[in-house]
Amino acid sequence: MVWWLLAGVGAFVLLIAYYFFNQKVYESPVAASSLMGSSGKVTTTLSPSGEVLVNGEFWSCDLESGRGTSLEVGSDVVVVSVRGNRLKVRPQRSANEETASN
Repeated sequence: MVWWLLAGVGAFVLLIAYYFFNQKVYESPVAASSLMGSSGKVTTTLSPSGEVLVNGEFWSCDLESGRGTSLEVGSDVVVVSVRGNRLKVRPQRSANEETASN
């Protein structure tokens, strides 16, 4: 009797473990390639790492090297690359800066 009870409990534990280990990790519905060139807003100070809001989702990010040491909350950024679940961003140039460089 005890043997069957232990076997049943063991099978139940294995079933629960199987269920939890086979759960999909959350994957963003936004494809990485669609993020390239997208603009976003800084939500935590980037110094040089922080968080941005791009396409309605919060992303961890790093400020592109050579683009200063920090960006304040509310600054506009552009995604320059995606690596895993981390973005590399640069400050978005204003219309005045773009016409001055042309």
